[in-house]
Amino acid sequence: MAAPHVRRRRLYSILAMAGLVAAFCFSIFYVLRDHTAYAPRFSKAKFALVCPGLSEARVVTLLGPPLSEDVGPSGEAWYYKPQLPIALRSGRTRGLIVTFRRDGTVADTMGAPRAVAKARLHAGASAADVLSAVGLPERIDPPIYKTAWYSKQQGNRGRYSVFAVLYDTRGIVVGTEAKWDFD
Repeated sequence: MAAPHVRRRRLYSILAMAGLVAAFCFSIFYVLRDHTAYAPRFSKAKFALVCPGLSEARVVTLLGPPLSEDVGPSGEAWYYKPQLPIALRSGRTRGLIVTFRRDGTVADTMGAPRAVAKARLHAGASAADVLSAVGLPERIDPPIYKTAWYSKQQGNRGRYSVFAVLYDTRGIVVGTEAKWDFD
């Protein structure tokens, strides 16, 4: 039978190891958790019911009021998504959205925080500046009158999600945006 001090040392070693495992599990949970703030009545199930053709009043009845709204009319939006996982430029532009004013200058950049930071674009830049910085977009959307945001990113680590409803000038849904990403 081992001496009491040897048993105590073993117990302390086991407790220390358990503490390290618990700290590791907590840190993994913290990094991978969702860092998103949602509108009060928002749910992913209800958001899935929003489709083109619904009125703004119907969407507000379904989801409640959004966290914020961007109201136009504005210029177009350029969307950058990787075409192939091995593409060299995909890391720089994954999830990047560049919006333009009617005069053709950059109004804002949004999307994946890393892509926005790496693009180094600023409000007022020209379309030529955007093309030289990040290349051709995957798609270009025409002006959208209003975007209602039902989520926003919180913090700077882990996952976040973007949920938005896009309306035309008559207040009719023309599309939705829903995506997950790491920041």
